[in-house]
Amino acid sequence: MLQLDPESYSTCLQLAQLQLRVREALAERERLLRAREARKAAKATPTETSITAKATPTETSITTNATPTEVPITTEAPPPLPQAPPTPDPAPPPPEPDLLLALRARGHRPESVGGLRILGGSLRGPLTKMGGKIKTWRRRWFHLDPTRRVLAYYGDQAQTKLKGVIYFQAIEEVWYDPGRVAGKSPNPRLTFCLKTYERLFWLVAPSAEALRIWMDAVLTLTRAGGSF
Repeated sequence: MLQLDPESYSTCLQLAQLQLRVREALAERERLLRAREARKAAKATPTETSITAKATPTETSITTNATPTEVPITTEAPPPLPQAPPTPDPAPPPPEPDLLLALRARGHRPESVGGLRILGGSLRGPLTKMGGKIKTWRRRWFHLDPTRRVLAYYGDQAQTKLKGVIYFQAIEEVWYDPGRVAGKSPNPRLTFCLKTYERLFWLVAPSAEALRIWMDAVLTLTRAGGSF
């Protein structure tokens, strides 16, 4: 067994104690390092939270500041829509033709024909008409009315008993041909015919001048759209 002198033993003891202190120092150093890392880790979380918390007001302030800027743009009044053109007032009806002046201009003498009444554009007077179903001749009072565009006939002079209506648009032809009604009409030379798409109307005027006036008025009104 190795025997150490007191001096060597003292030296070895000192080395052992030194090594122990070194190990303890290293352990303490290691503990301190871990503690410092733990403190750093603990400080890191509040820092991120504070950054996030600080960022939120910043973003909010940016959004809040942006709102007043955008409001004037979105609330600007839209451009005015184009106005529709005003609806024109309906045209007044054309004035009633002056039949008397027109007939005089064409060489007729209405004042010489008894029974004729001319007022404005209308013509009234008696004509003898052949019946449709029963071929008898009866006196009727006719009214040539350009306002309603009809040739109406009545059973009385007061025009209270309407017997029939001939519409202007239904009249296709007006002709004078005494030979076609010879032996049928009470006066073939004063007889004229109105042809519609439904039937023939044979009419006898009271005089030659009345015949010409009735034919001219009917032809003119039905061919010229109701005006002279």
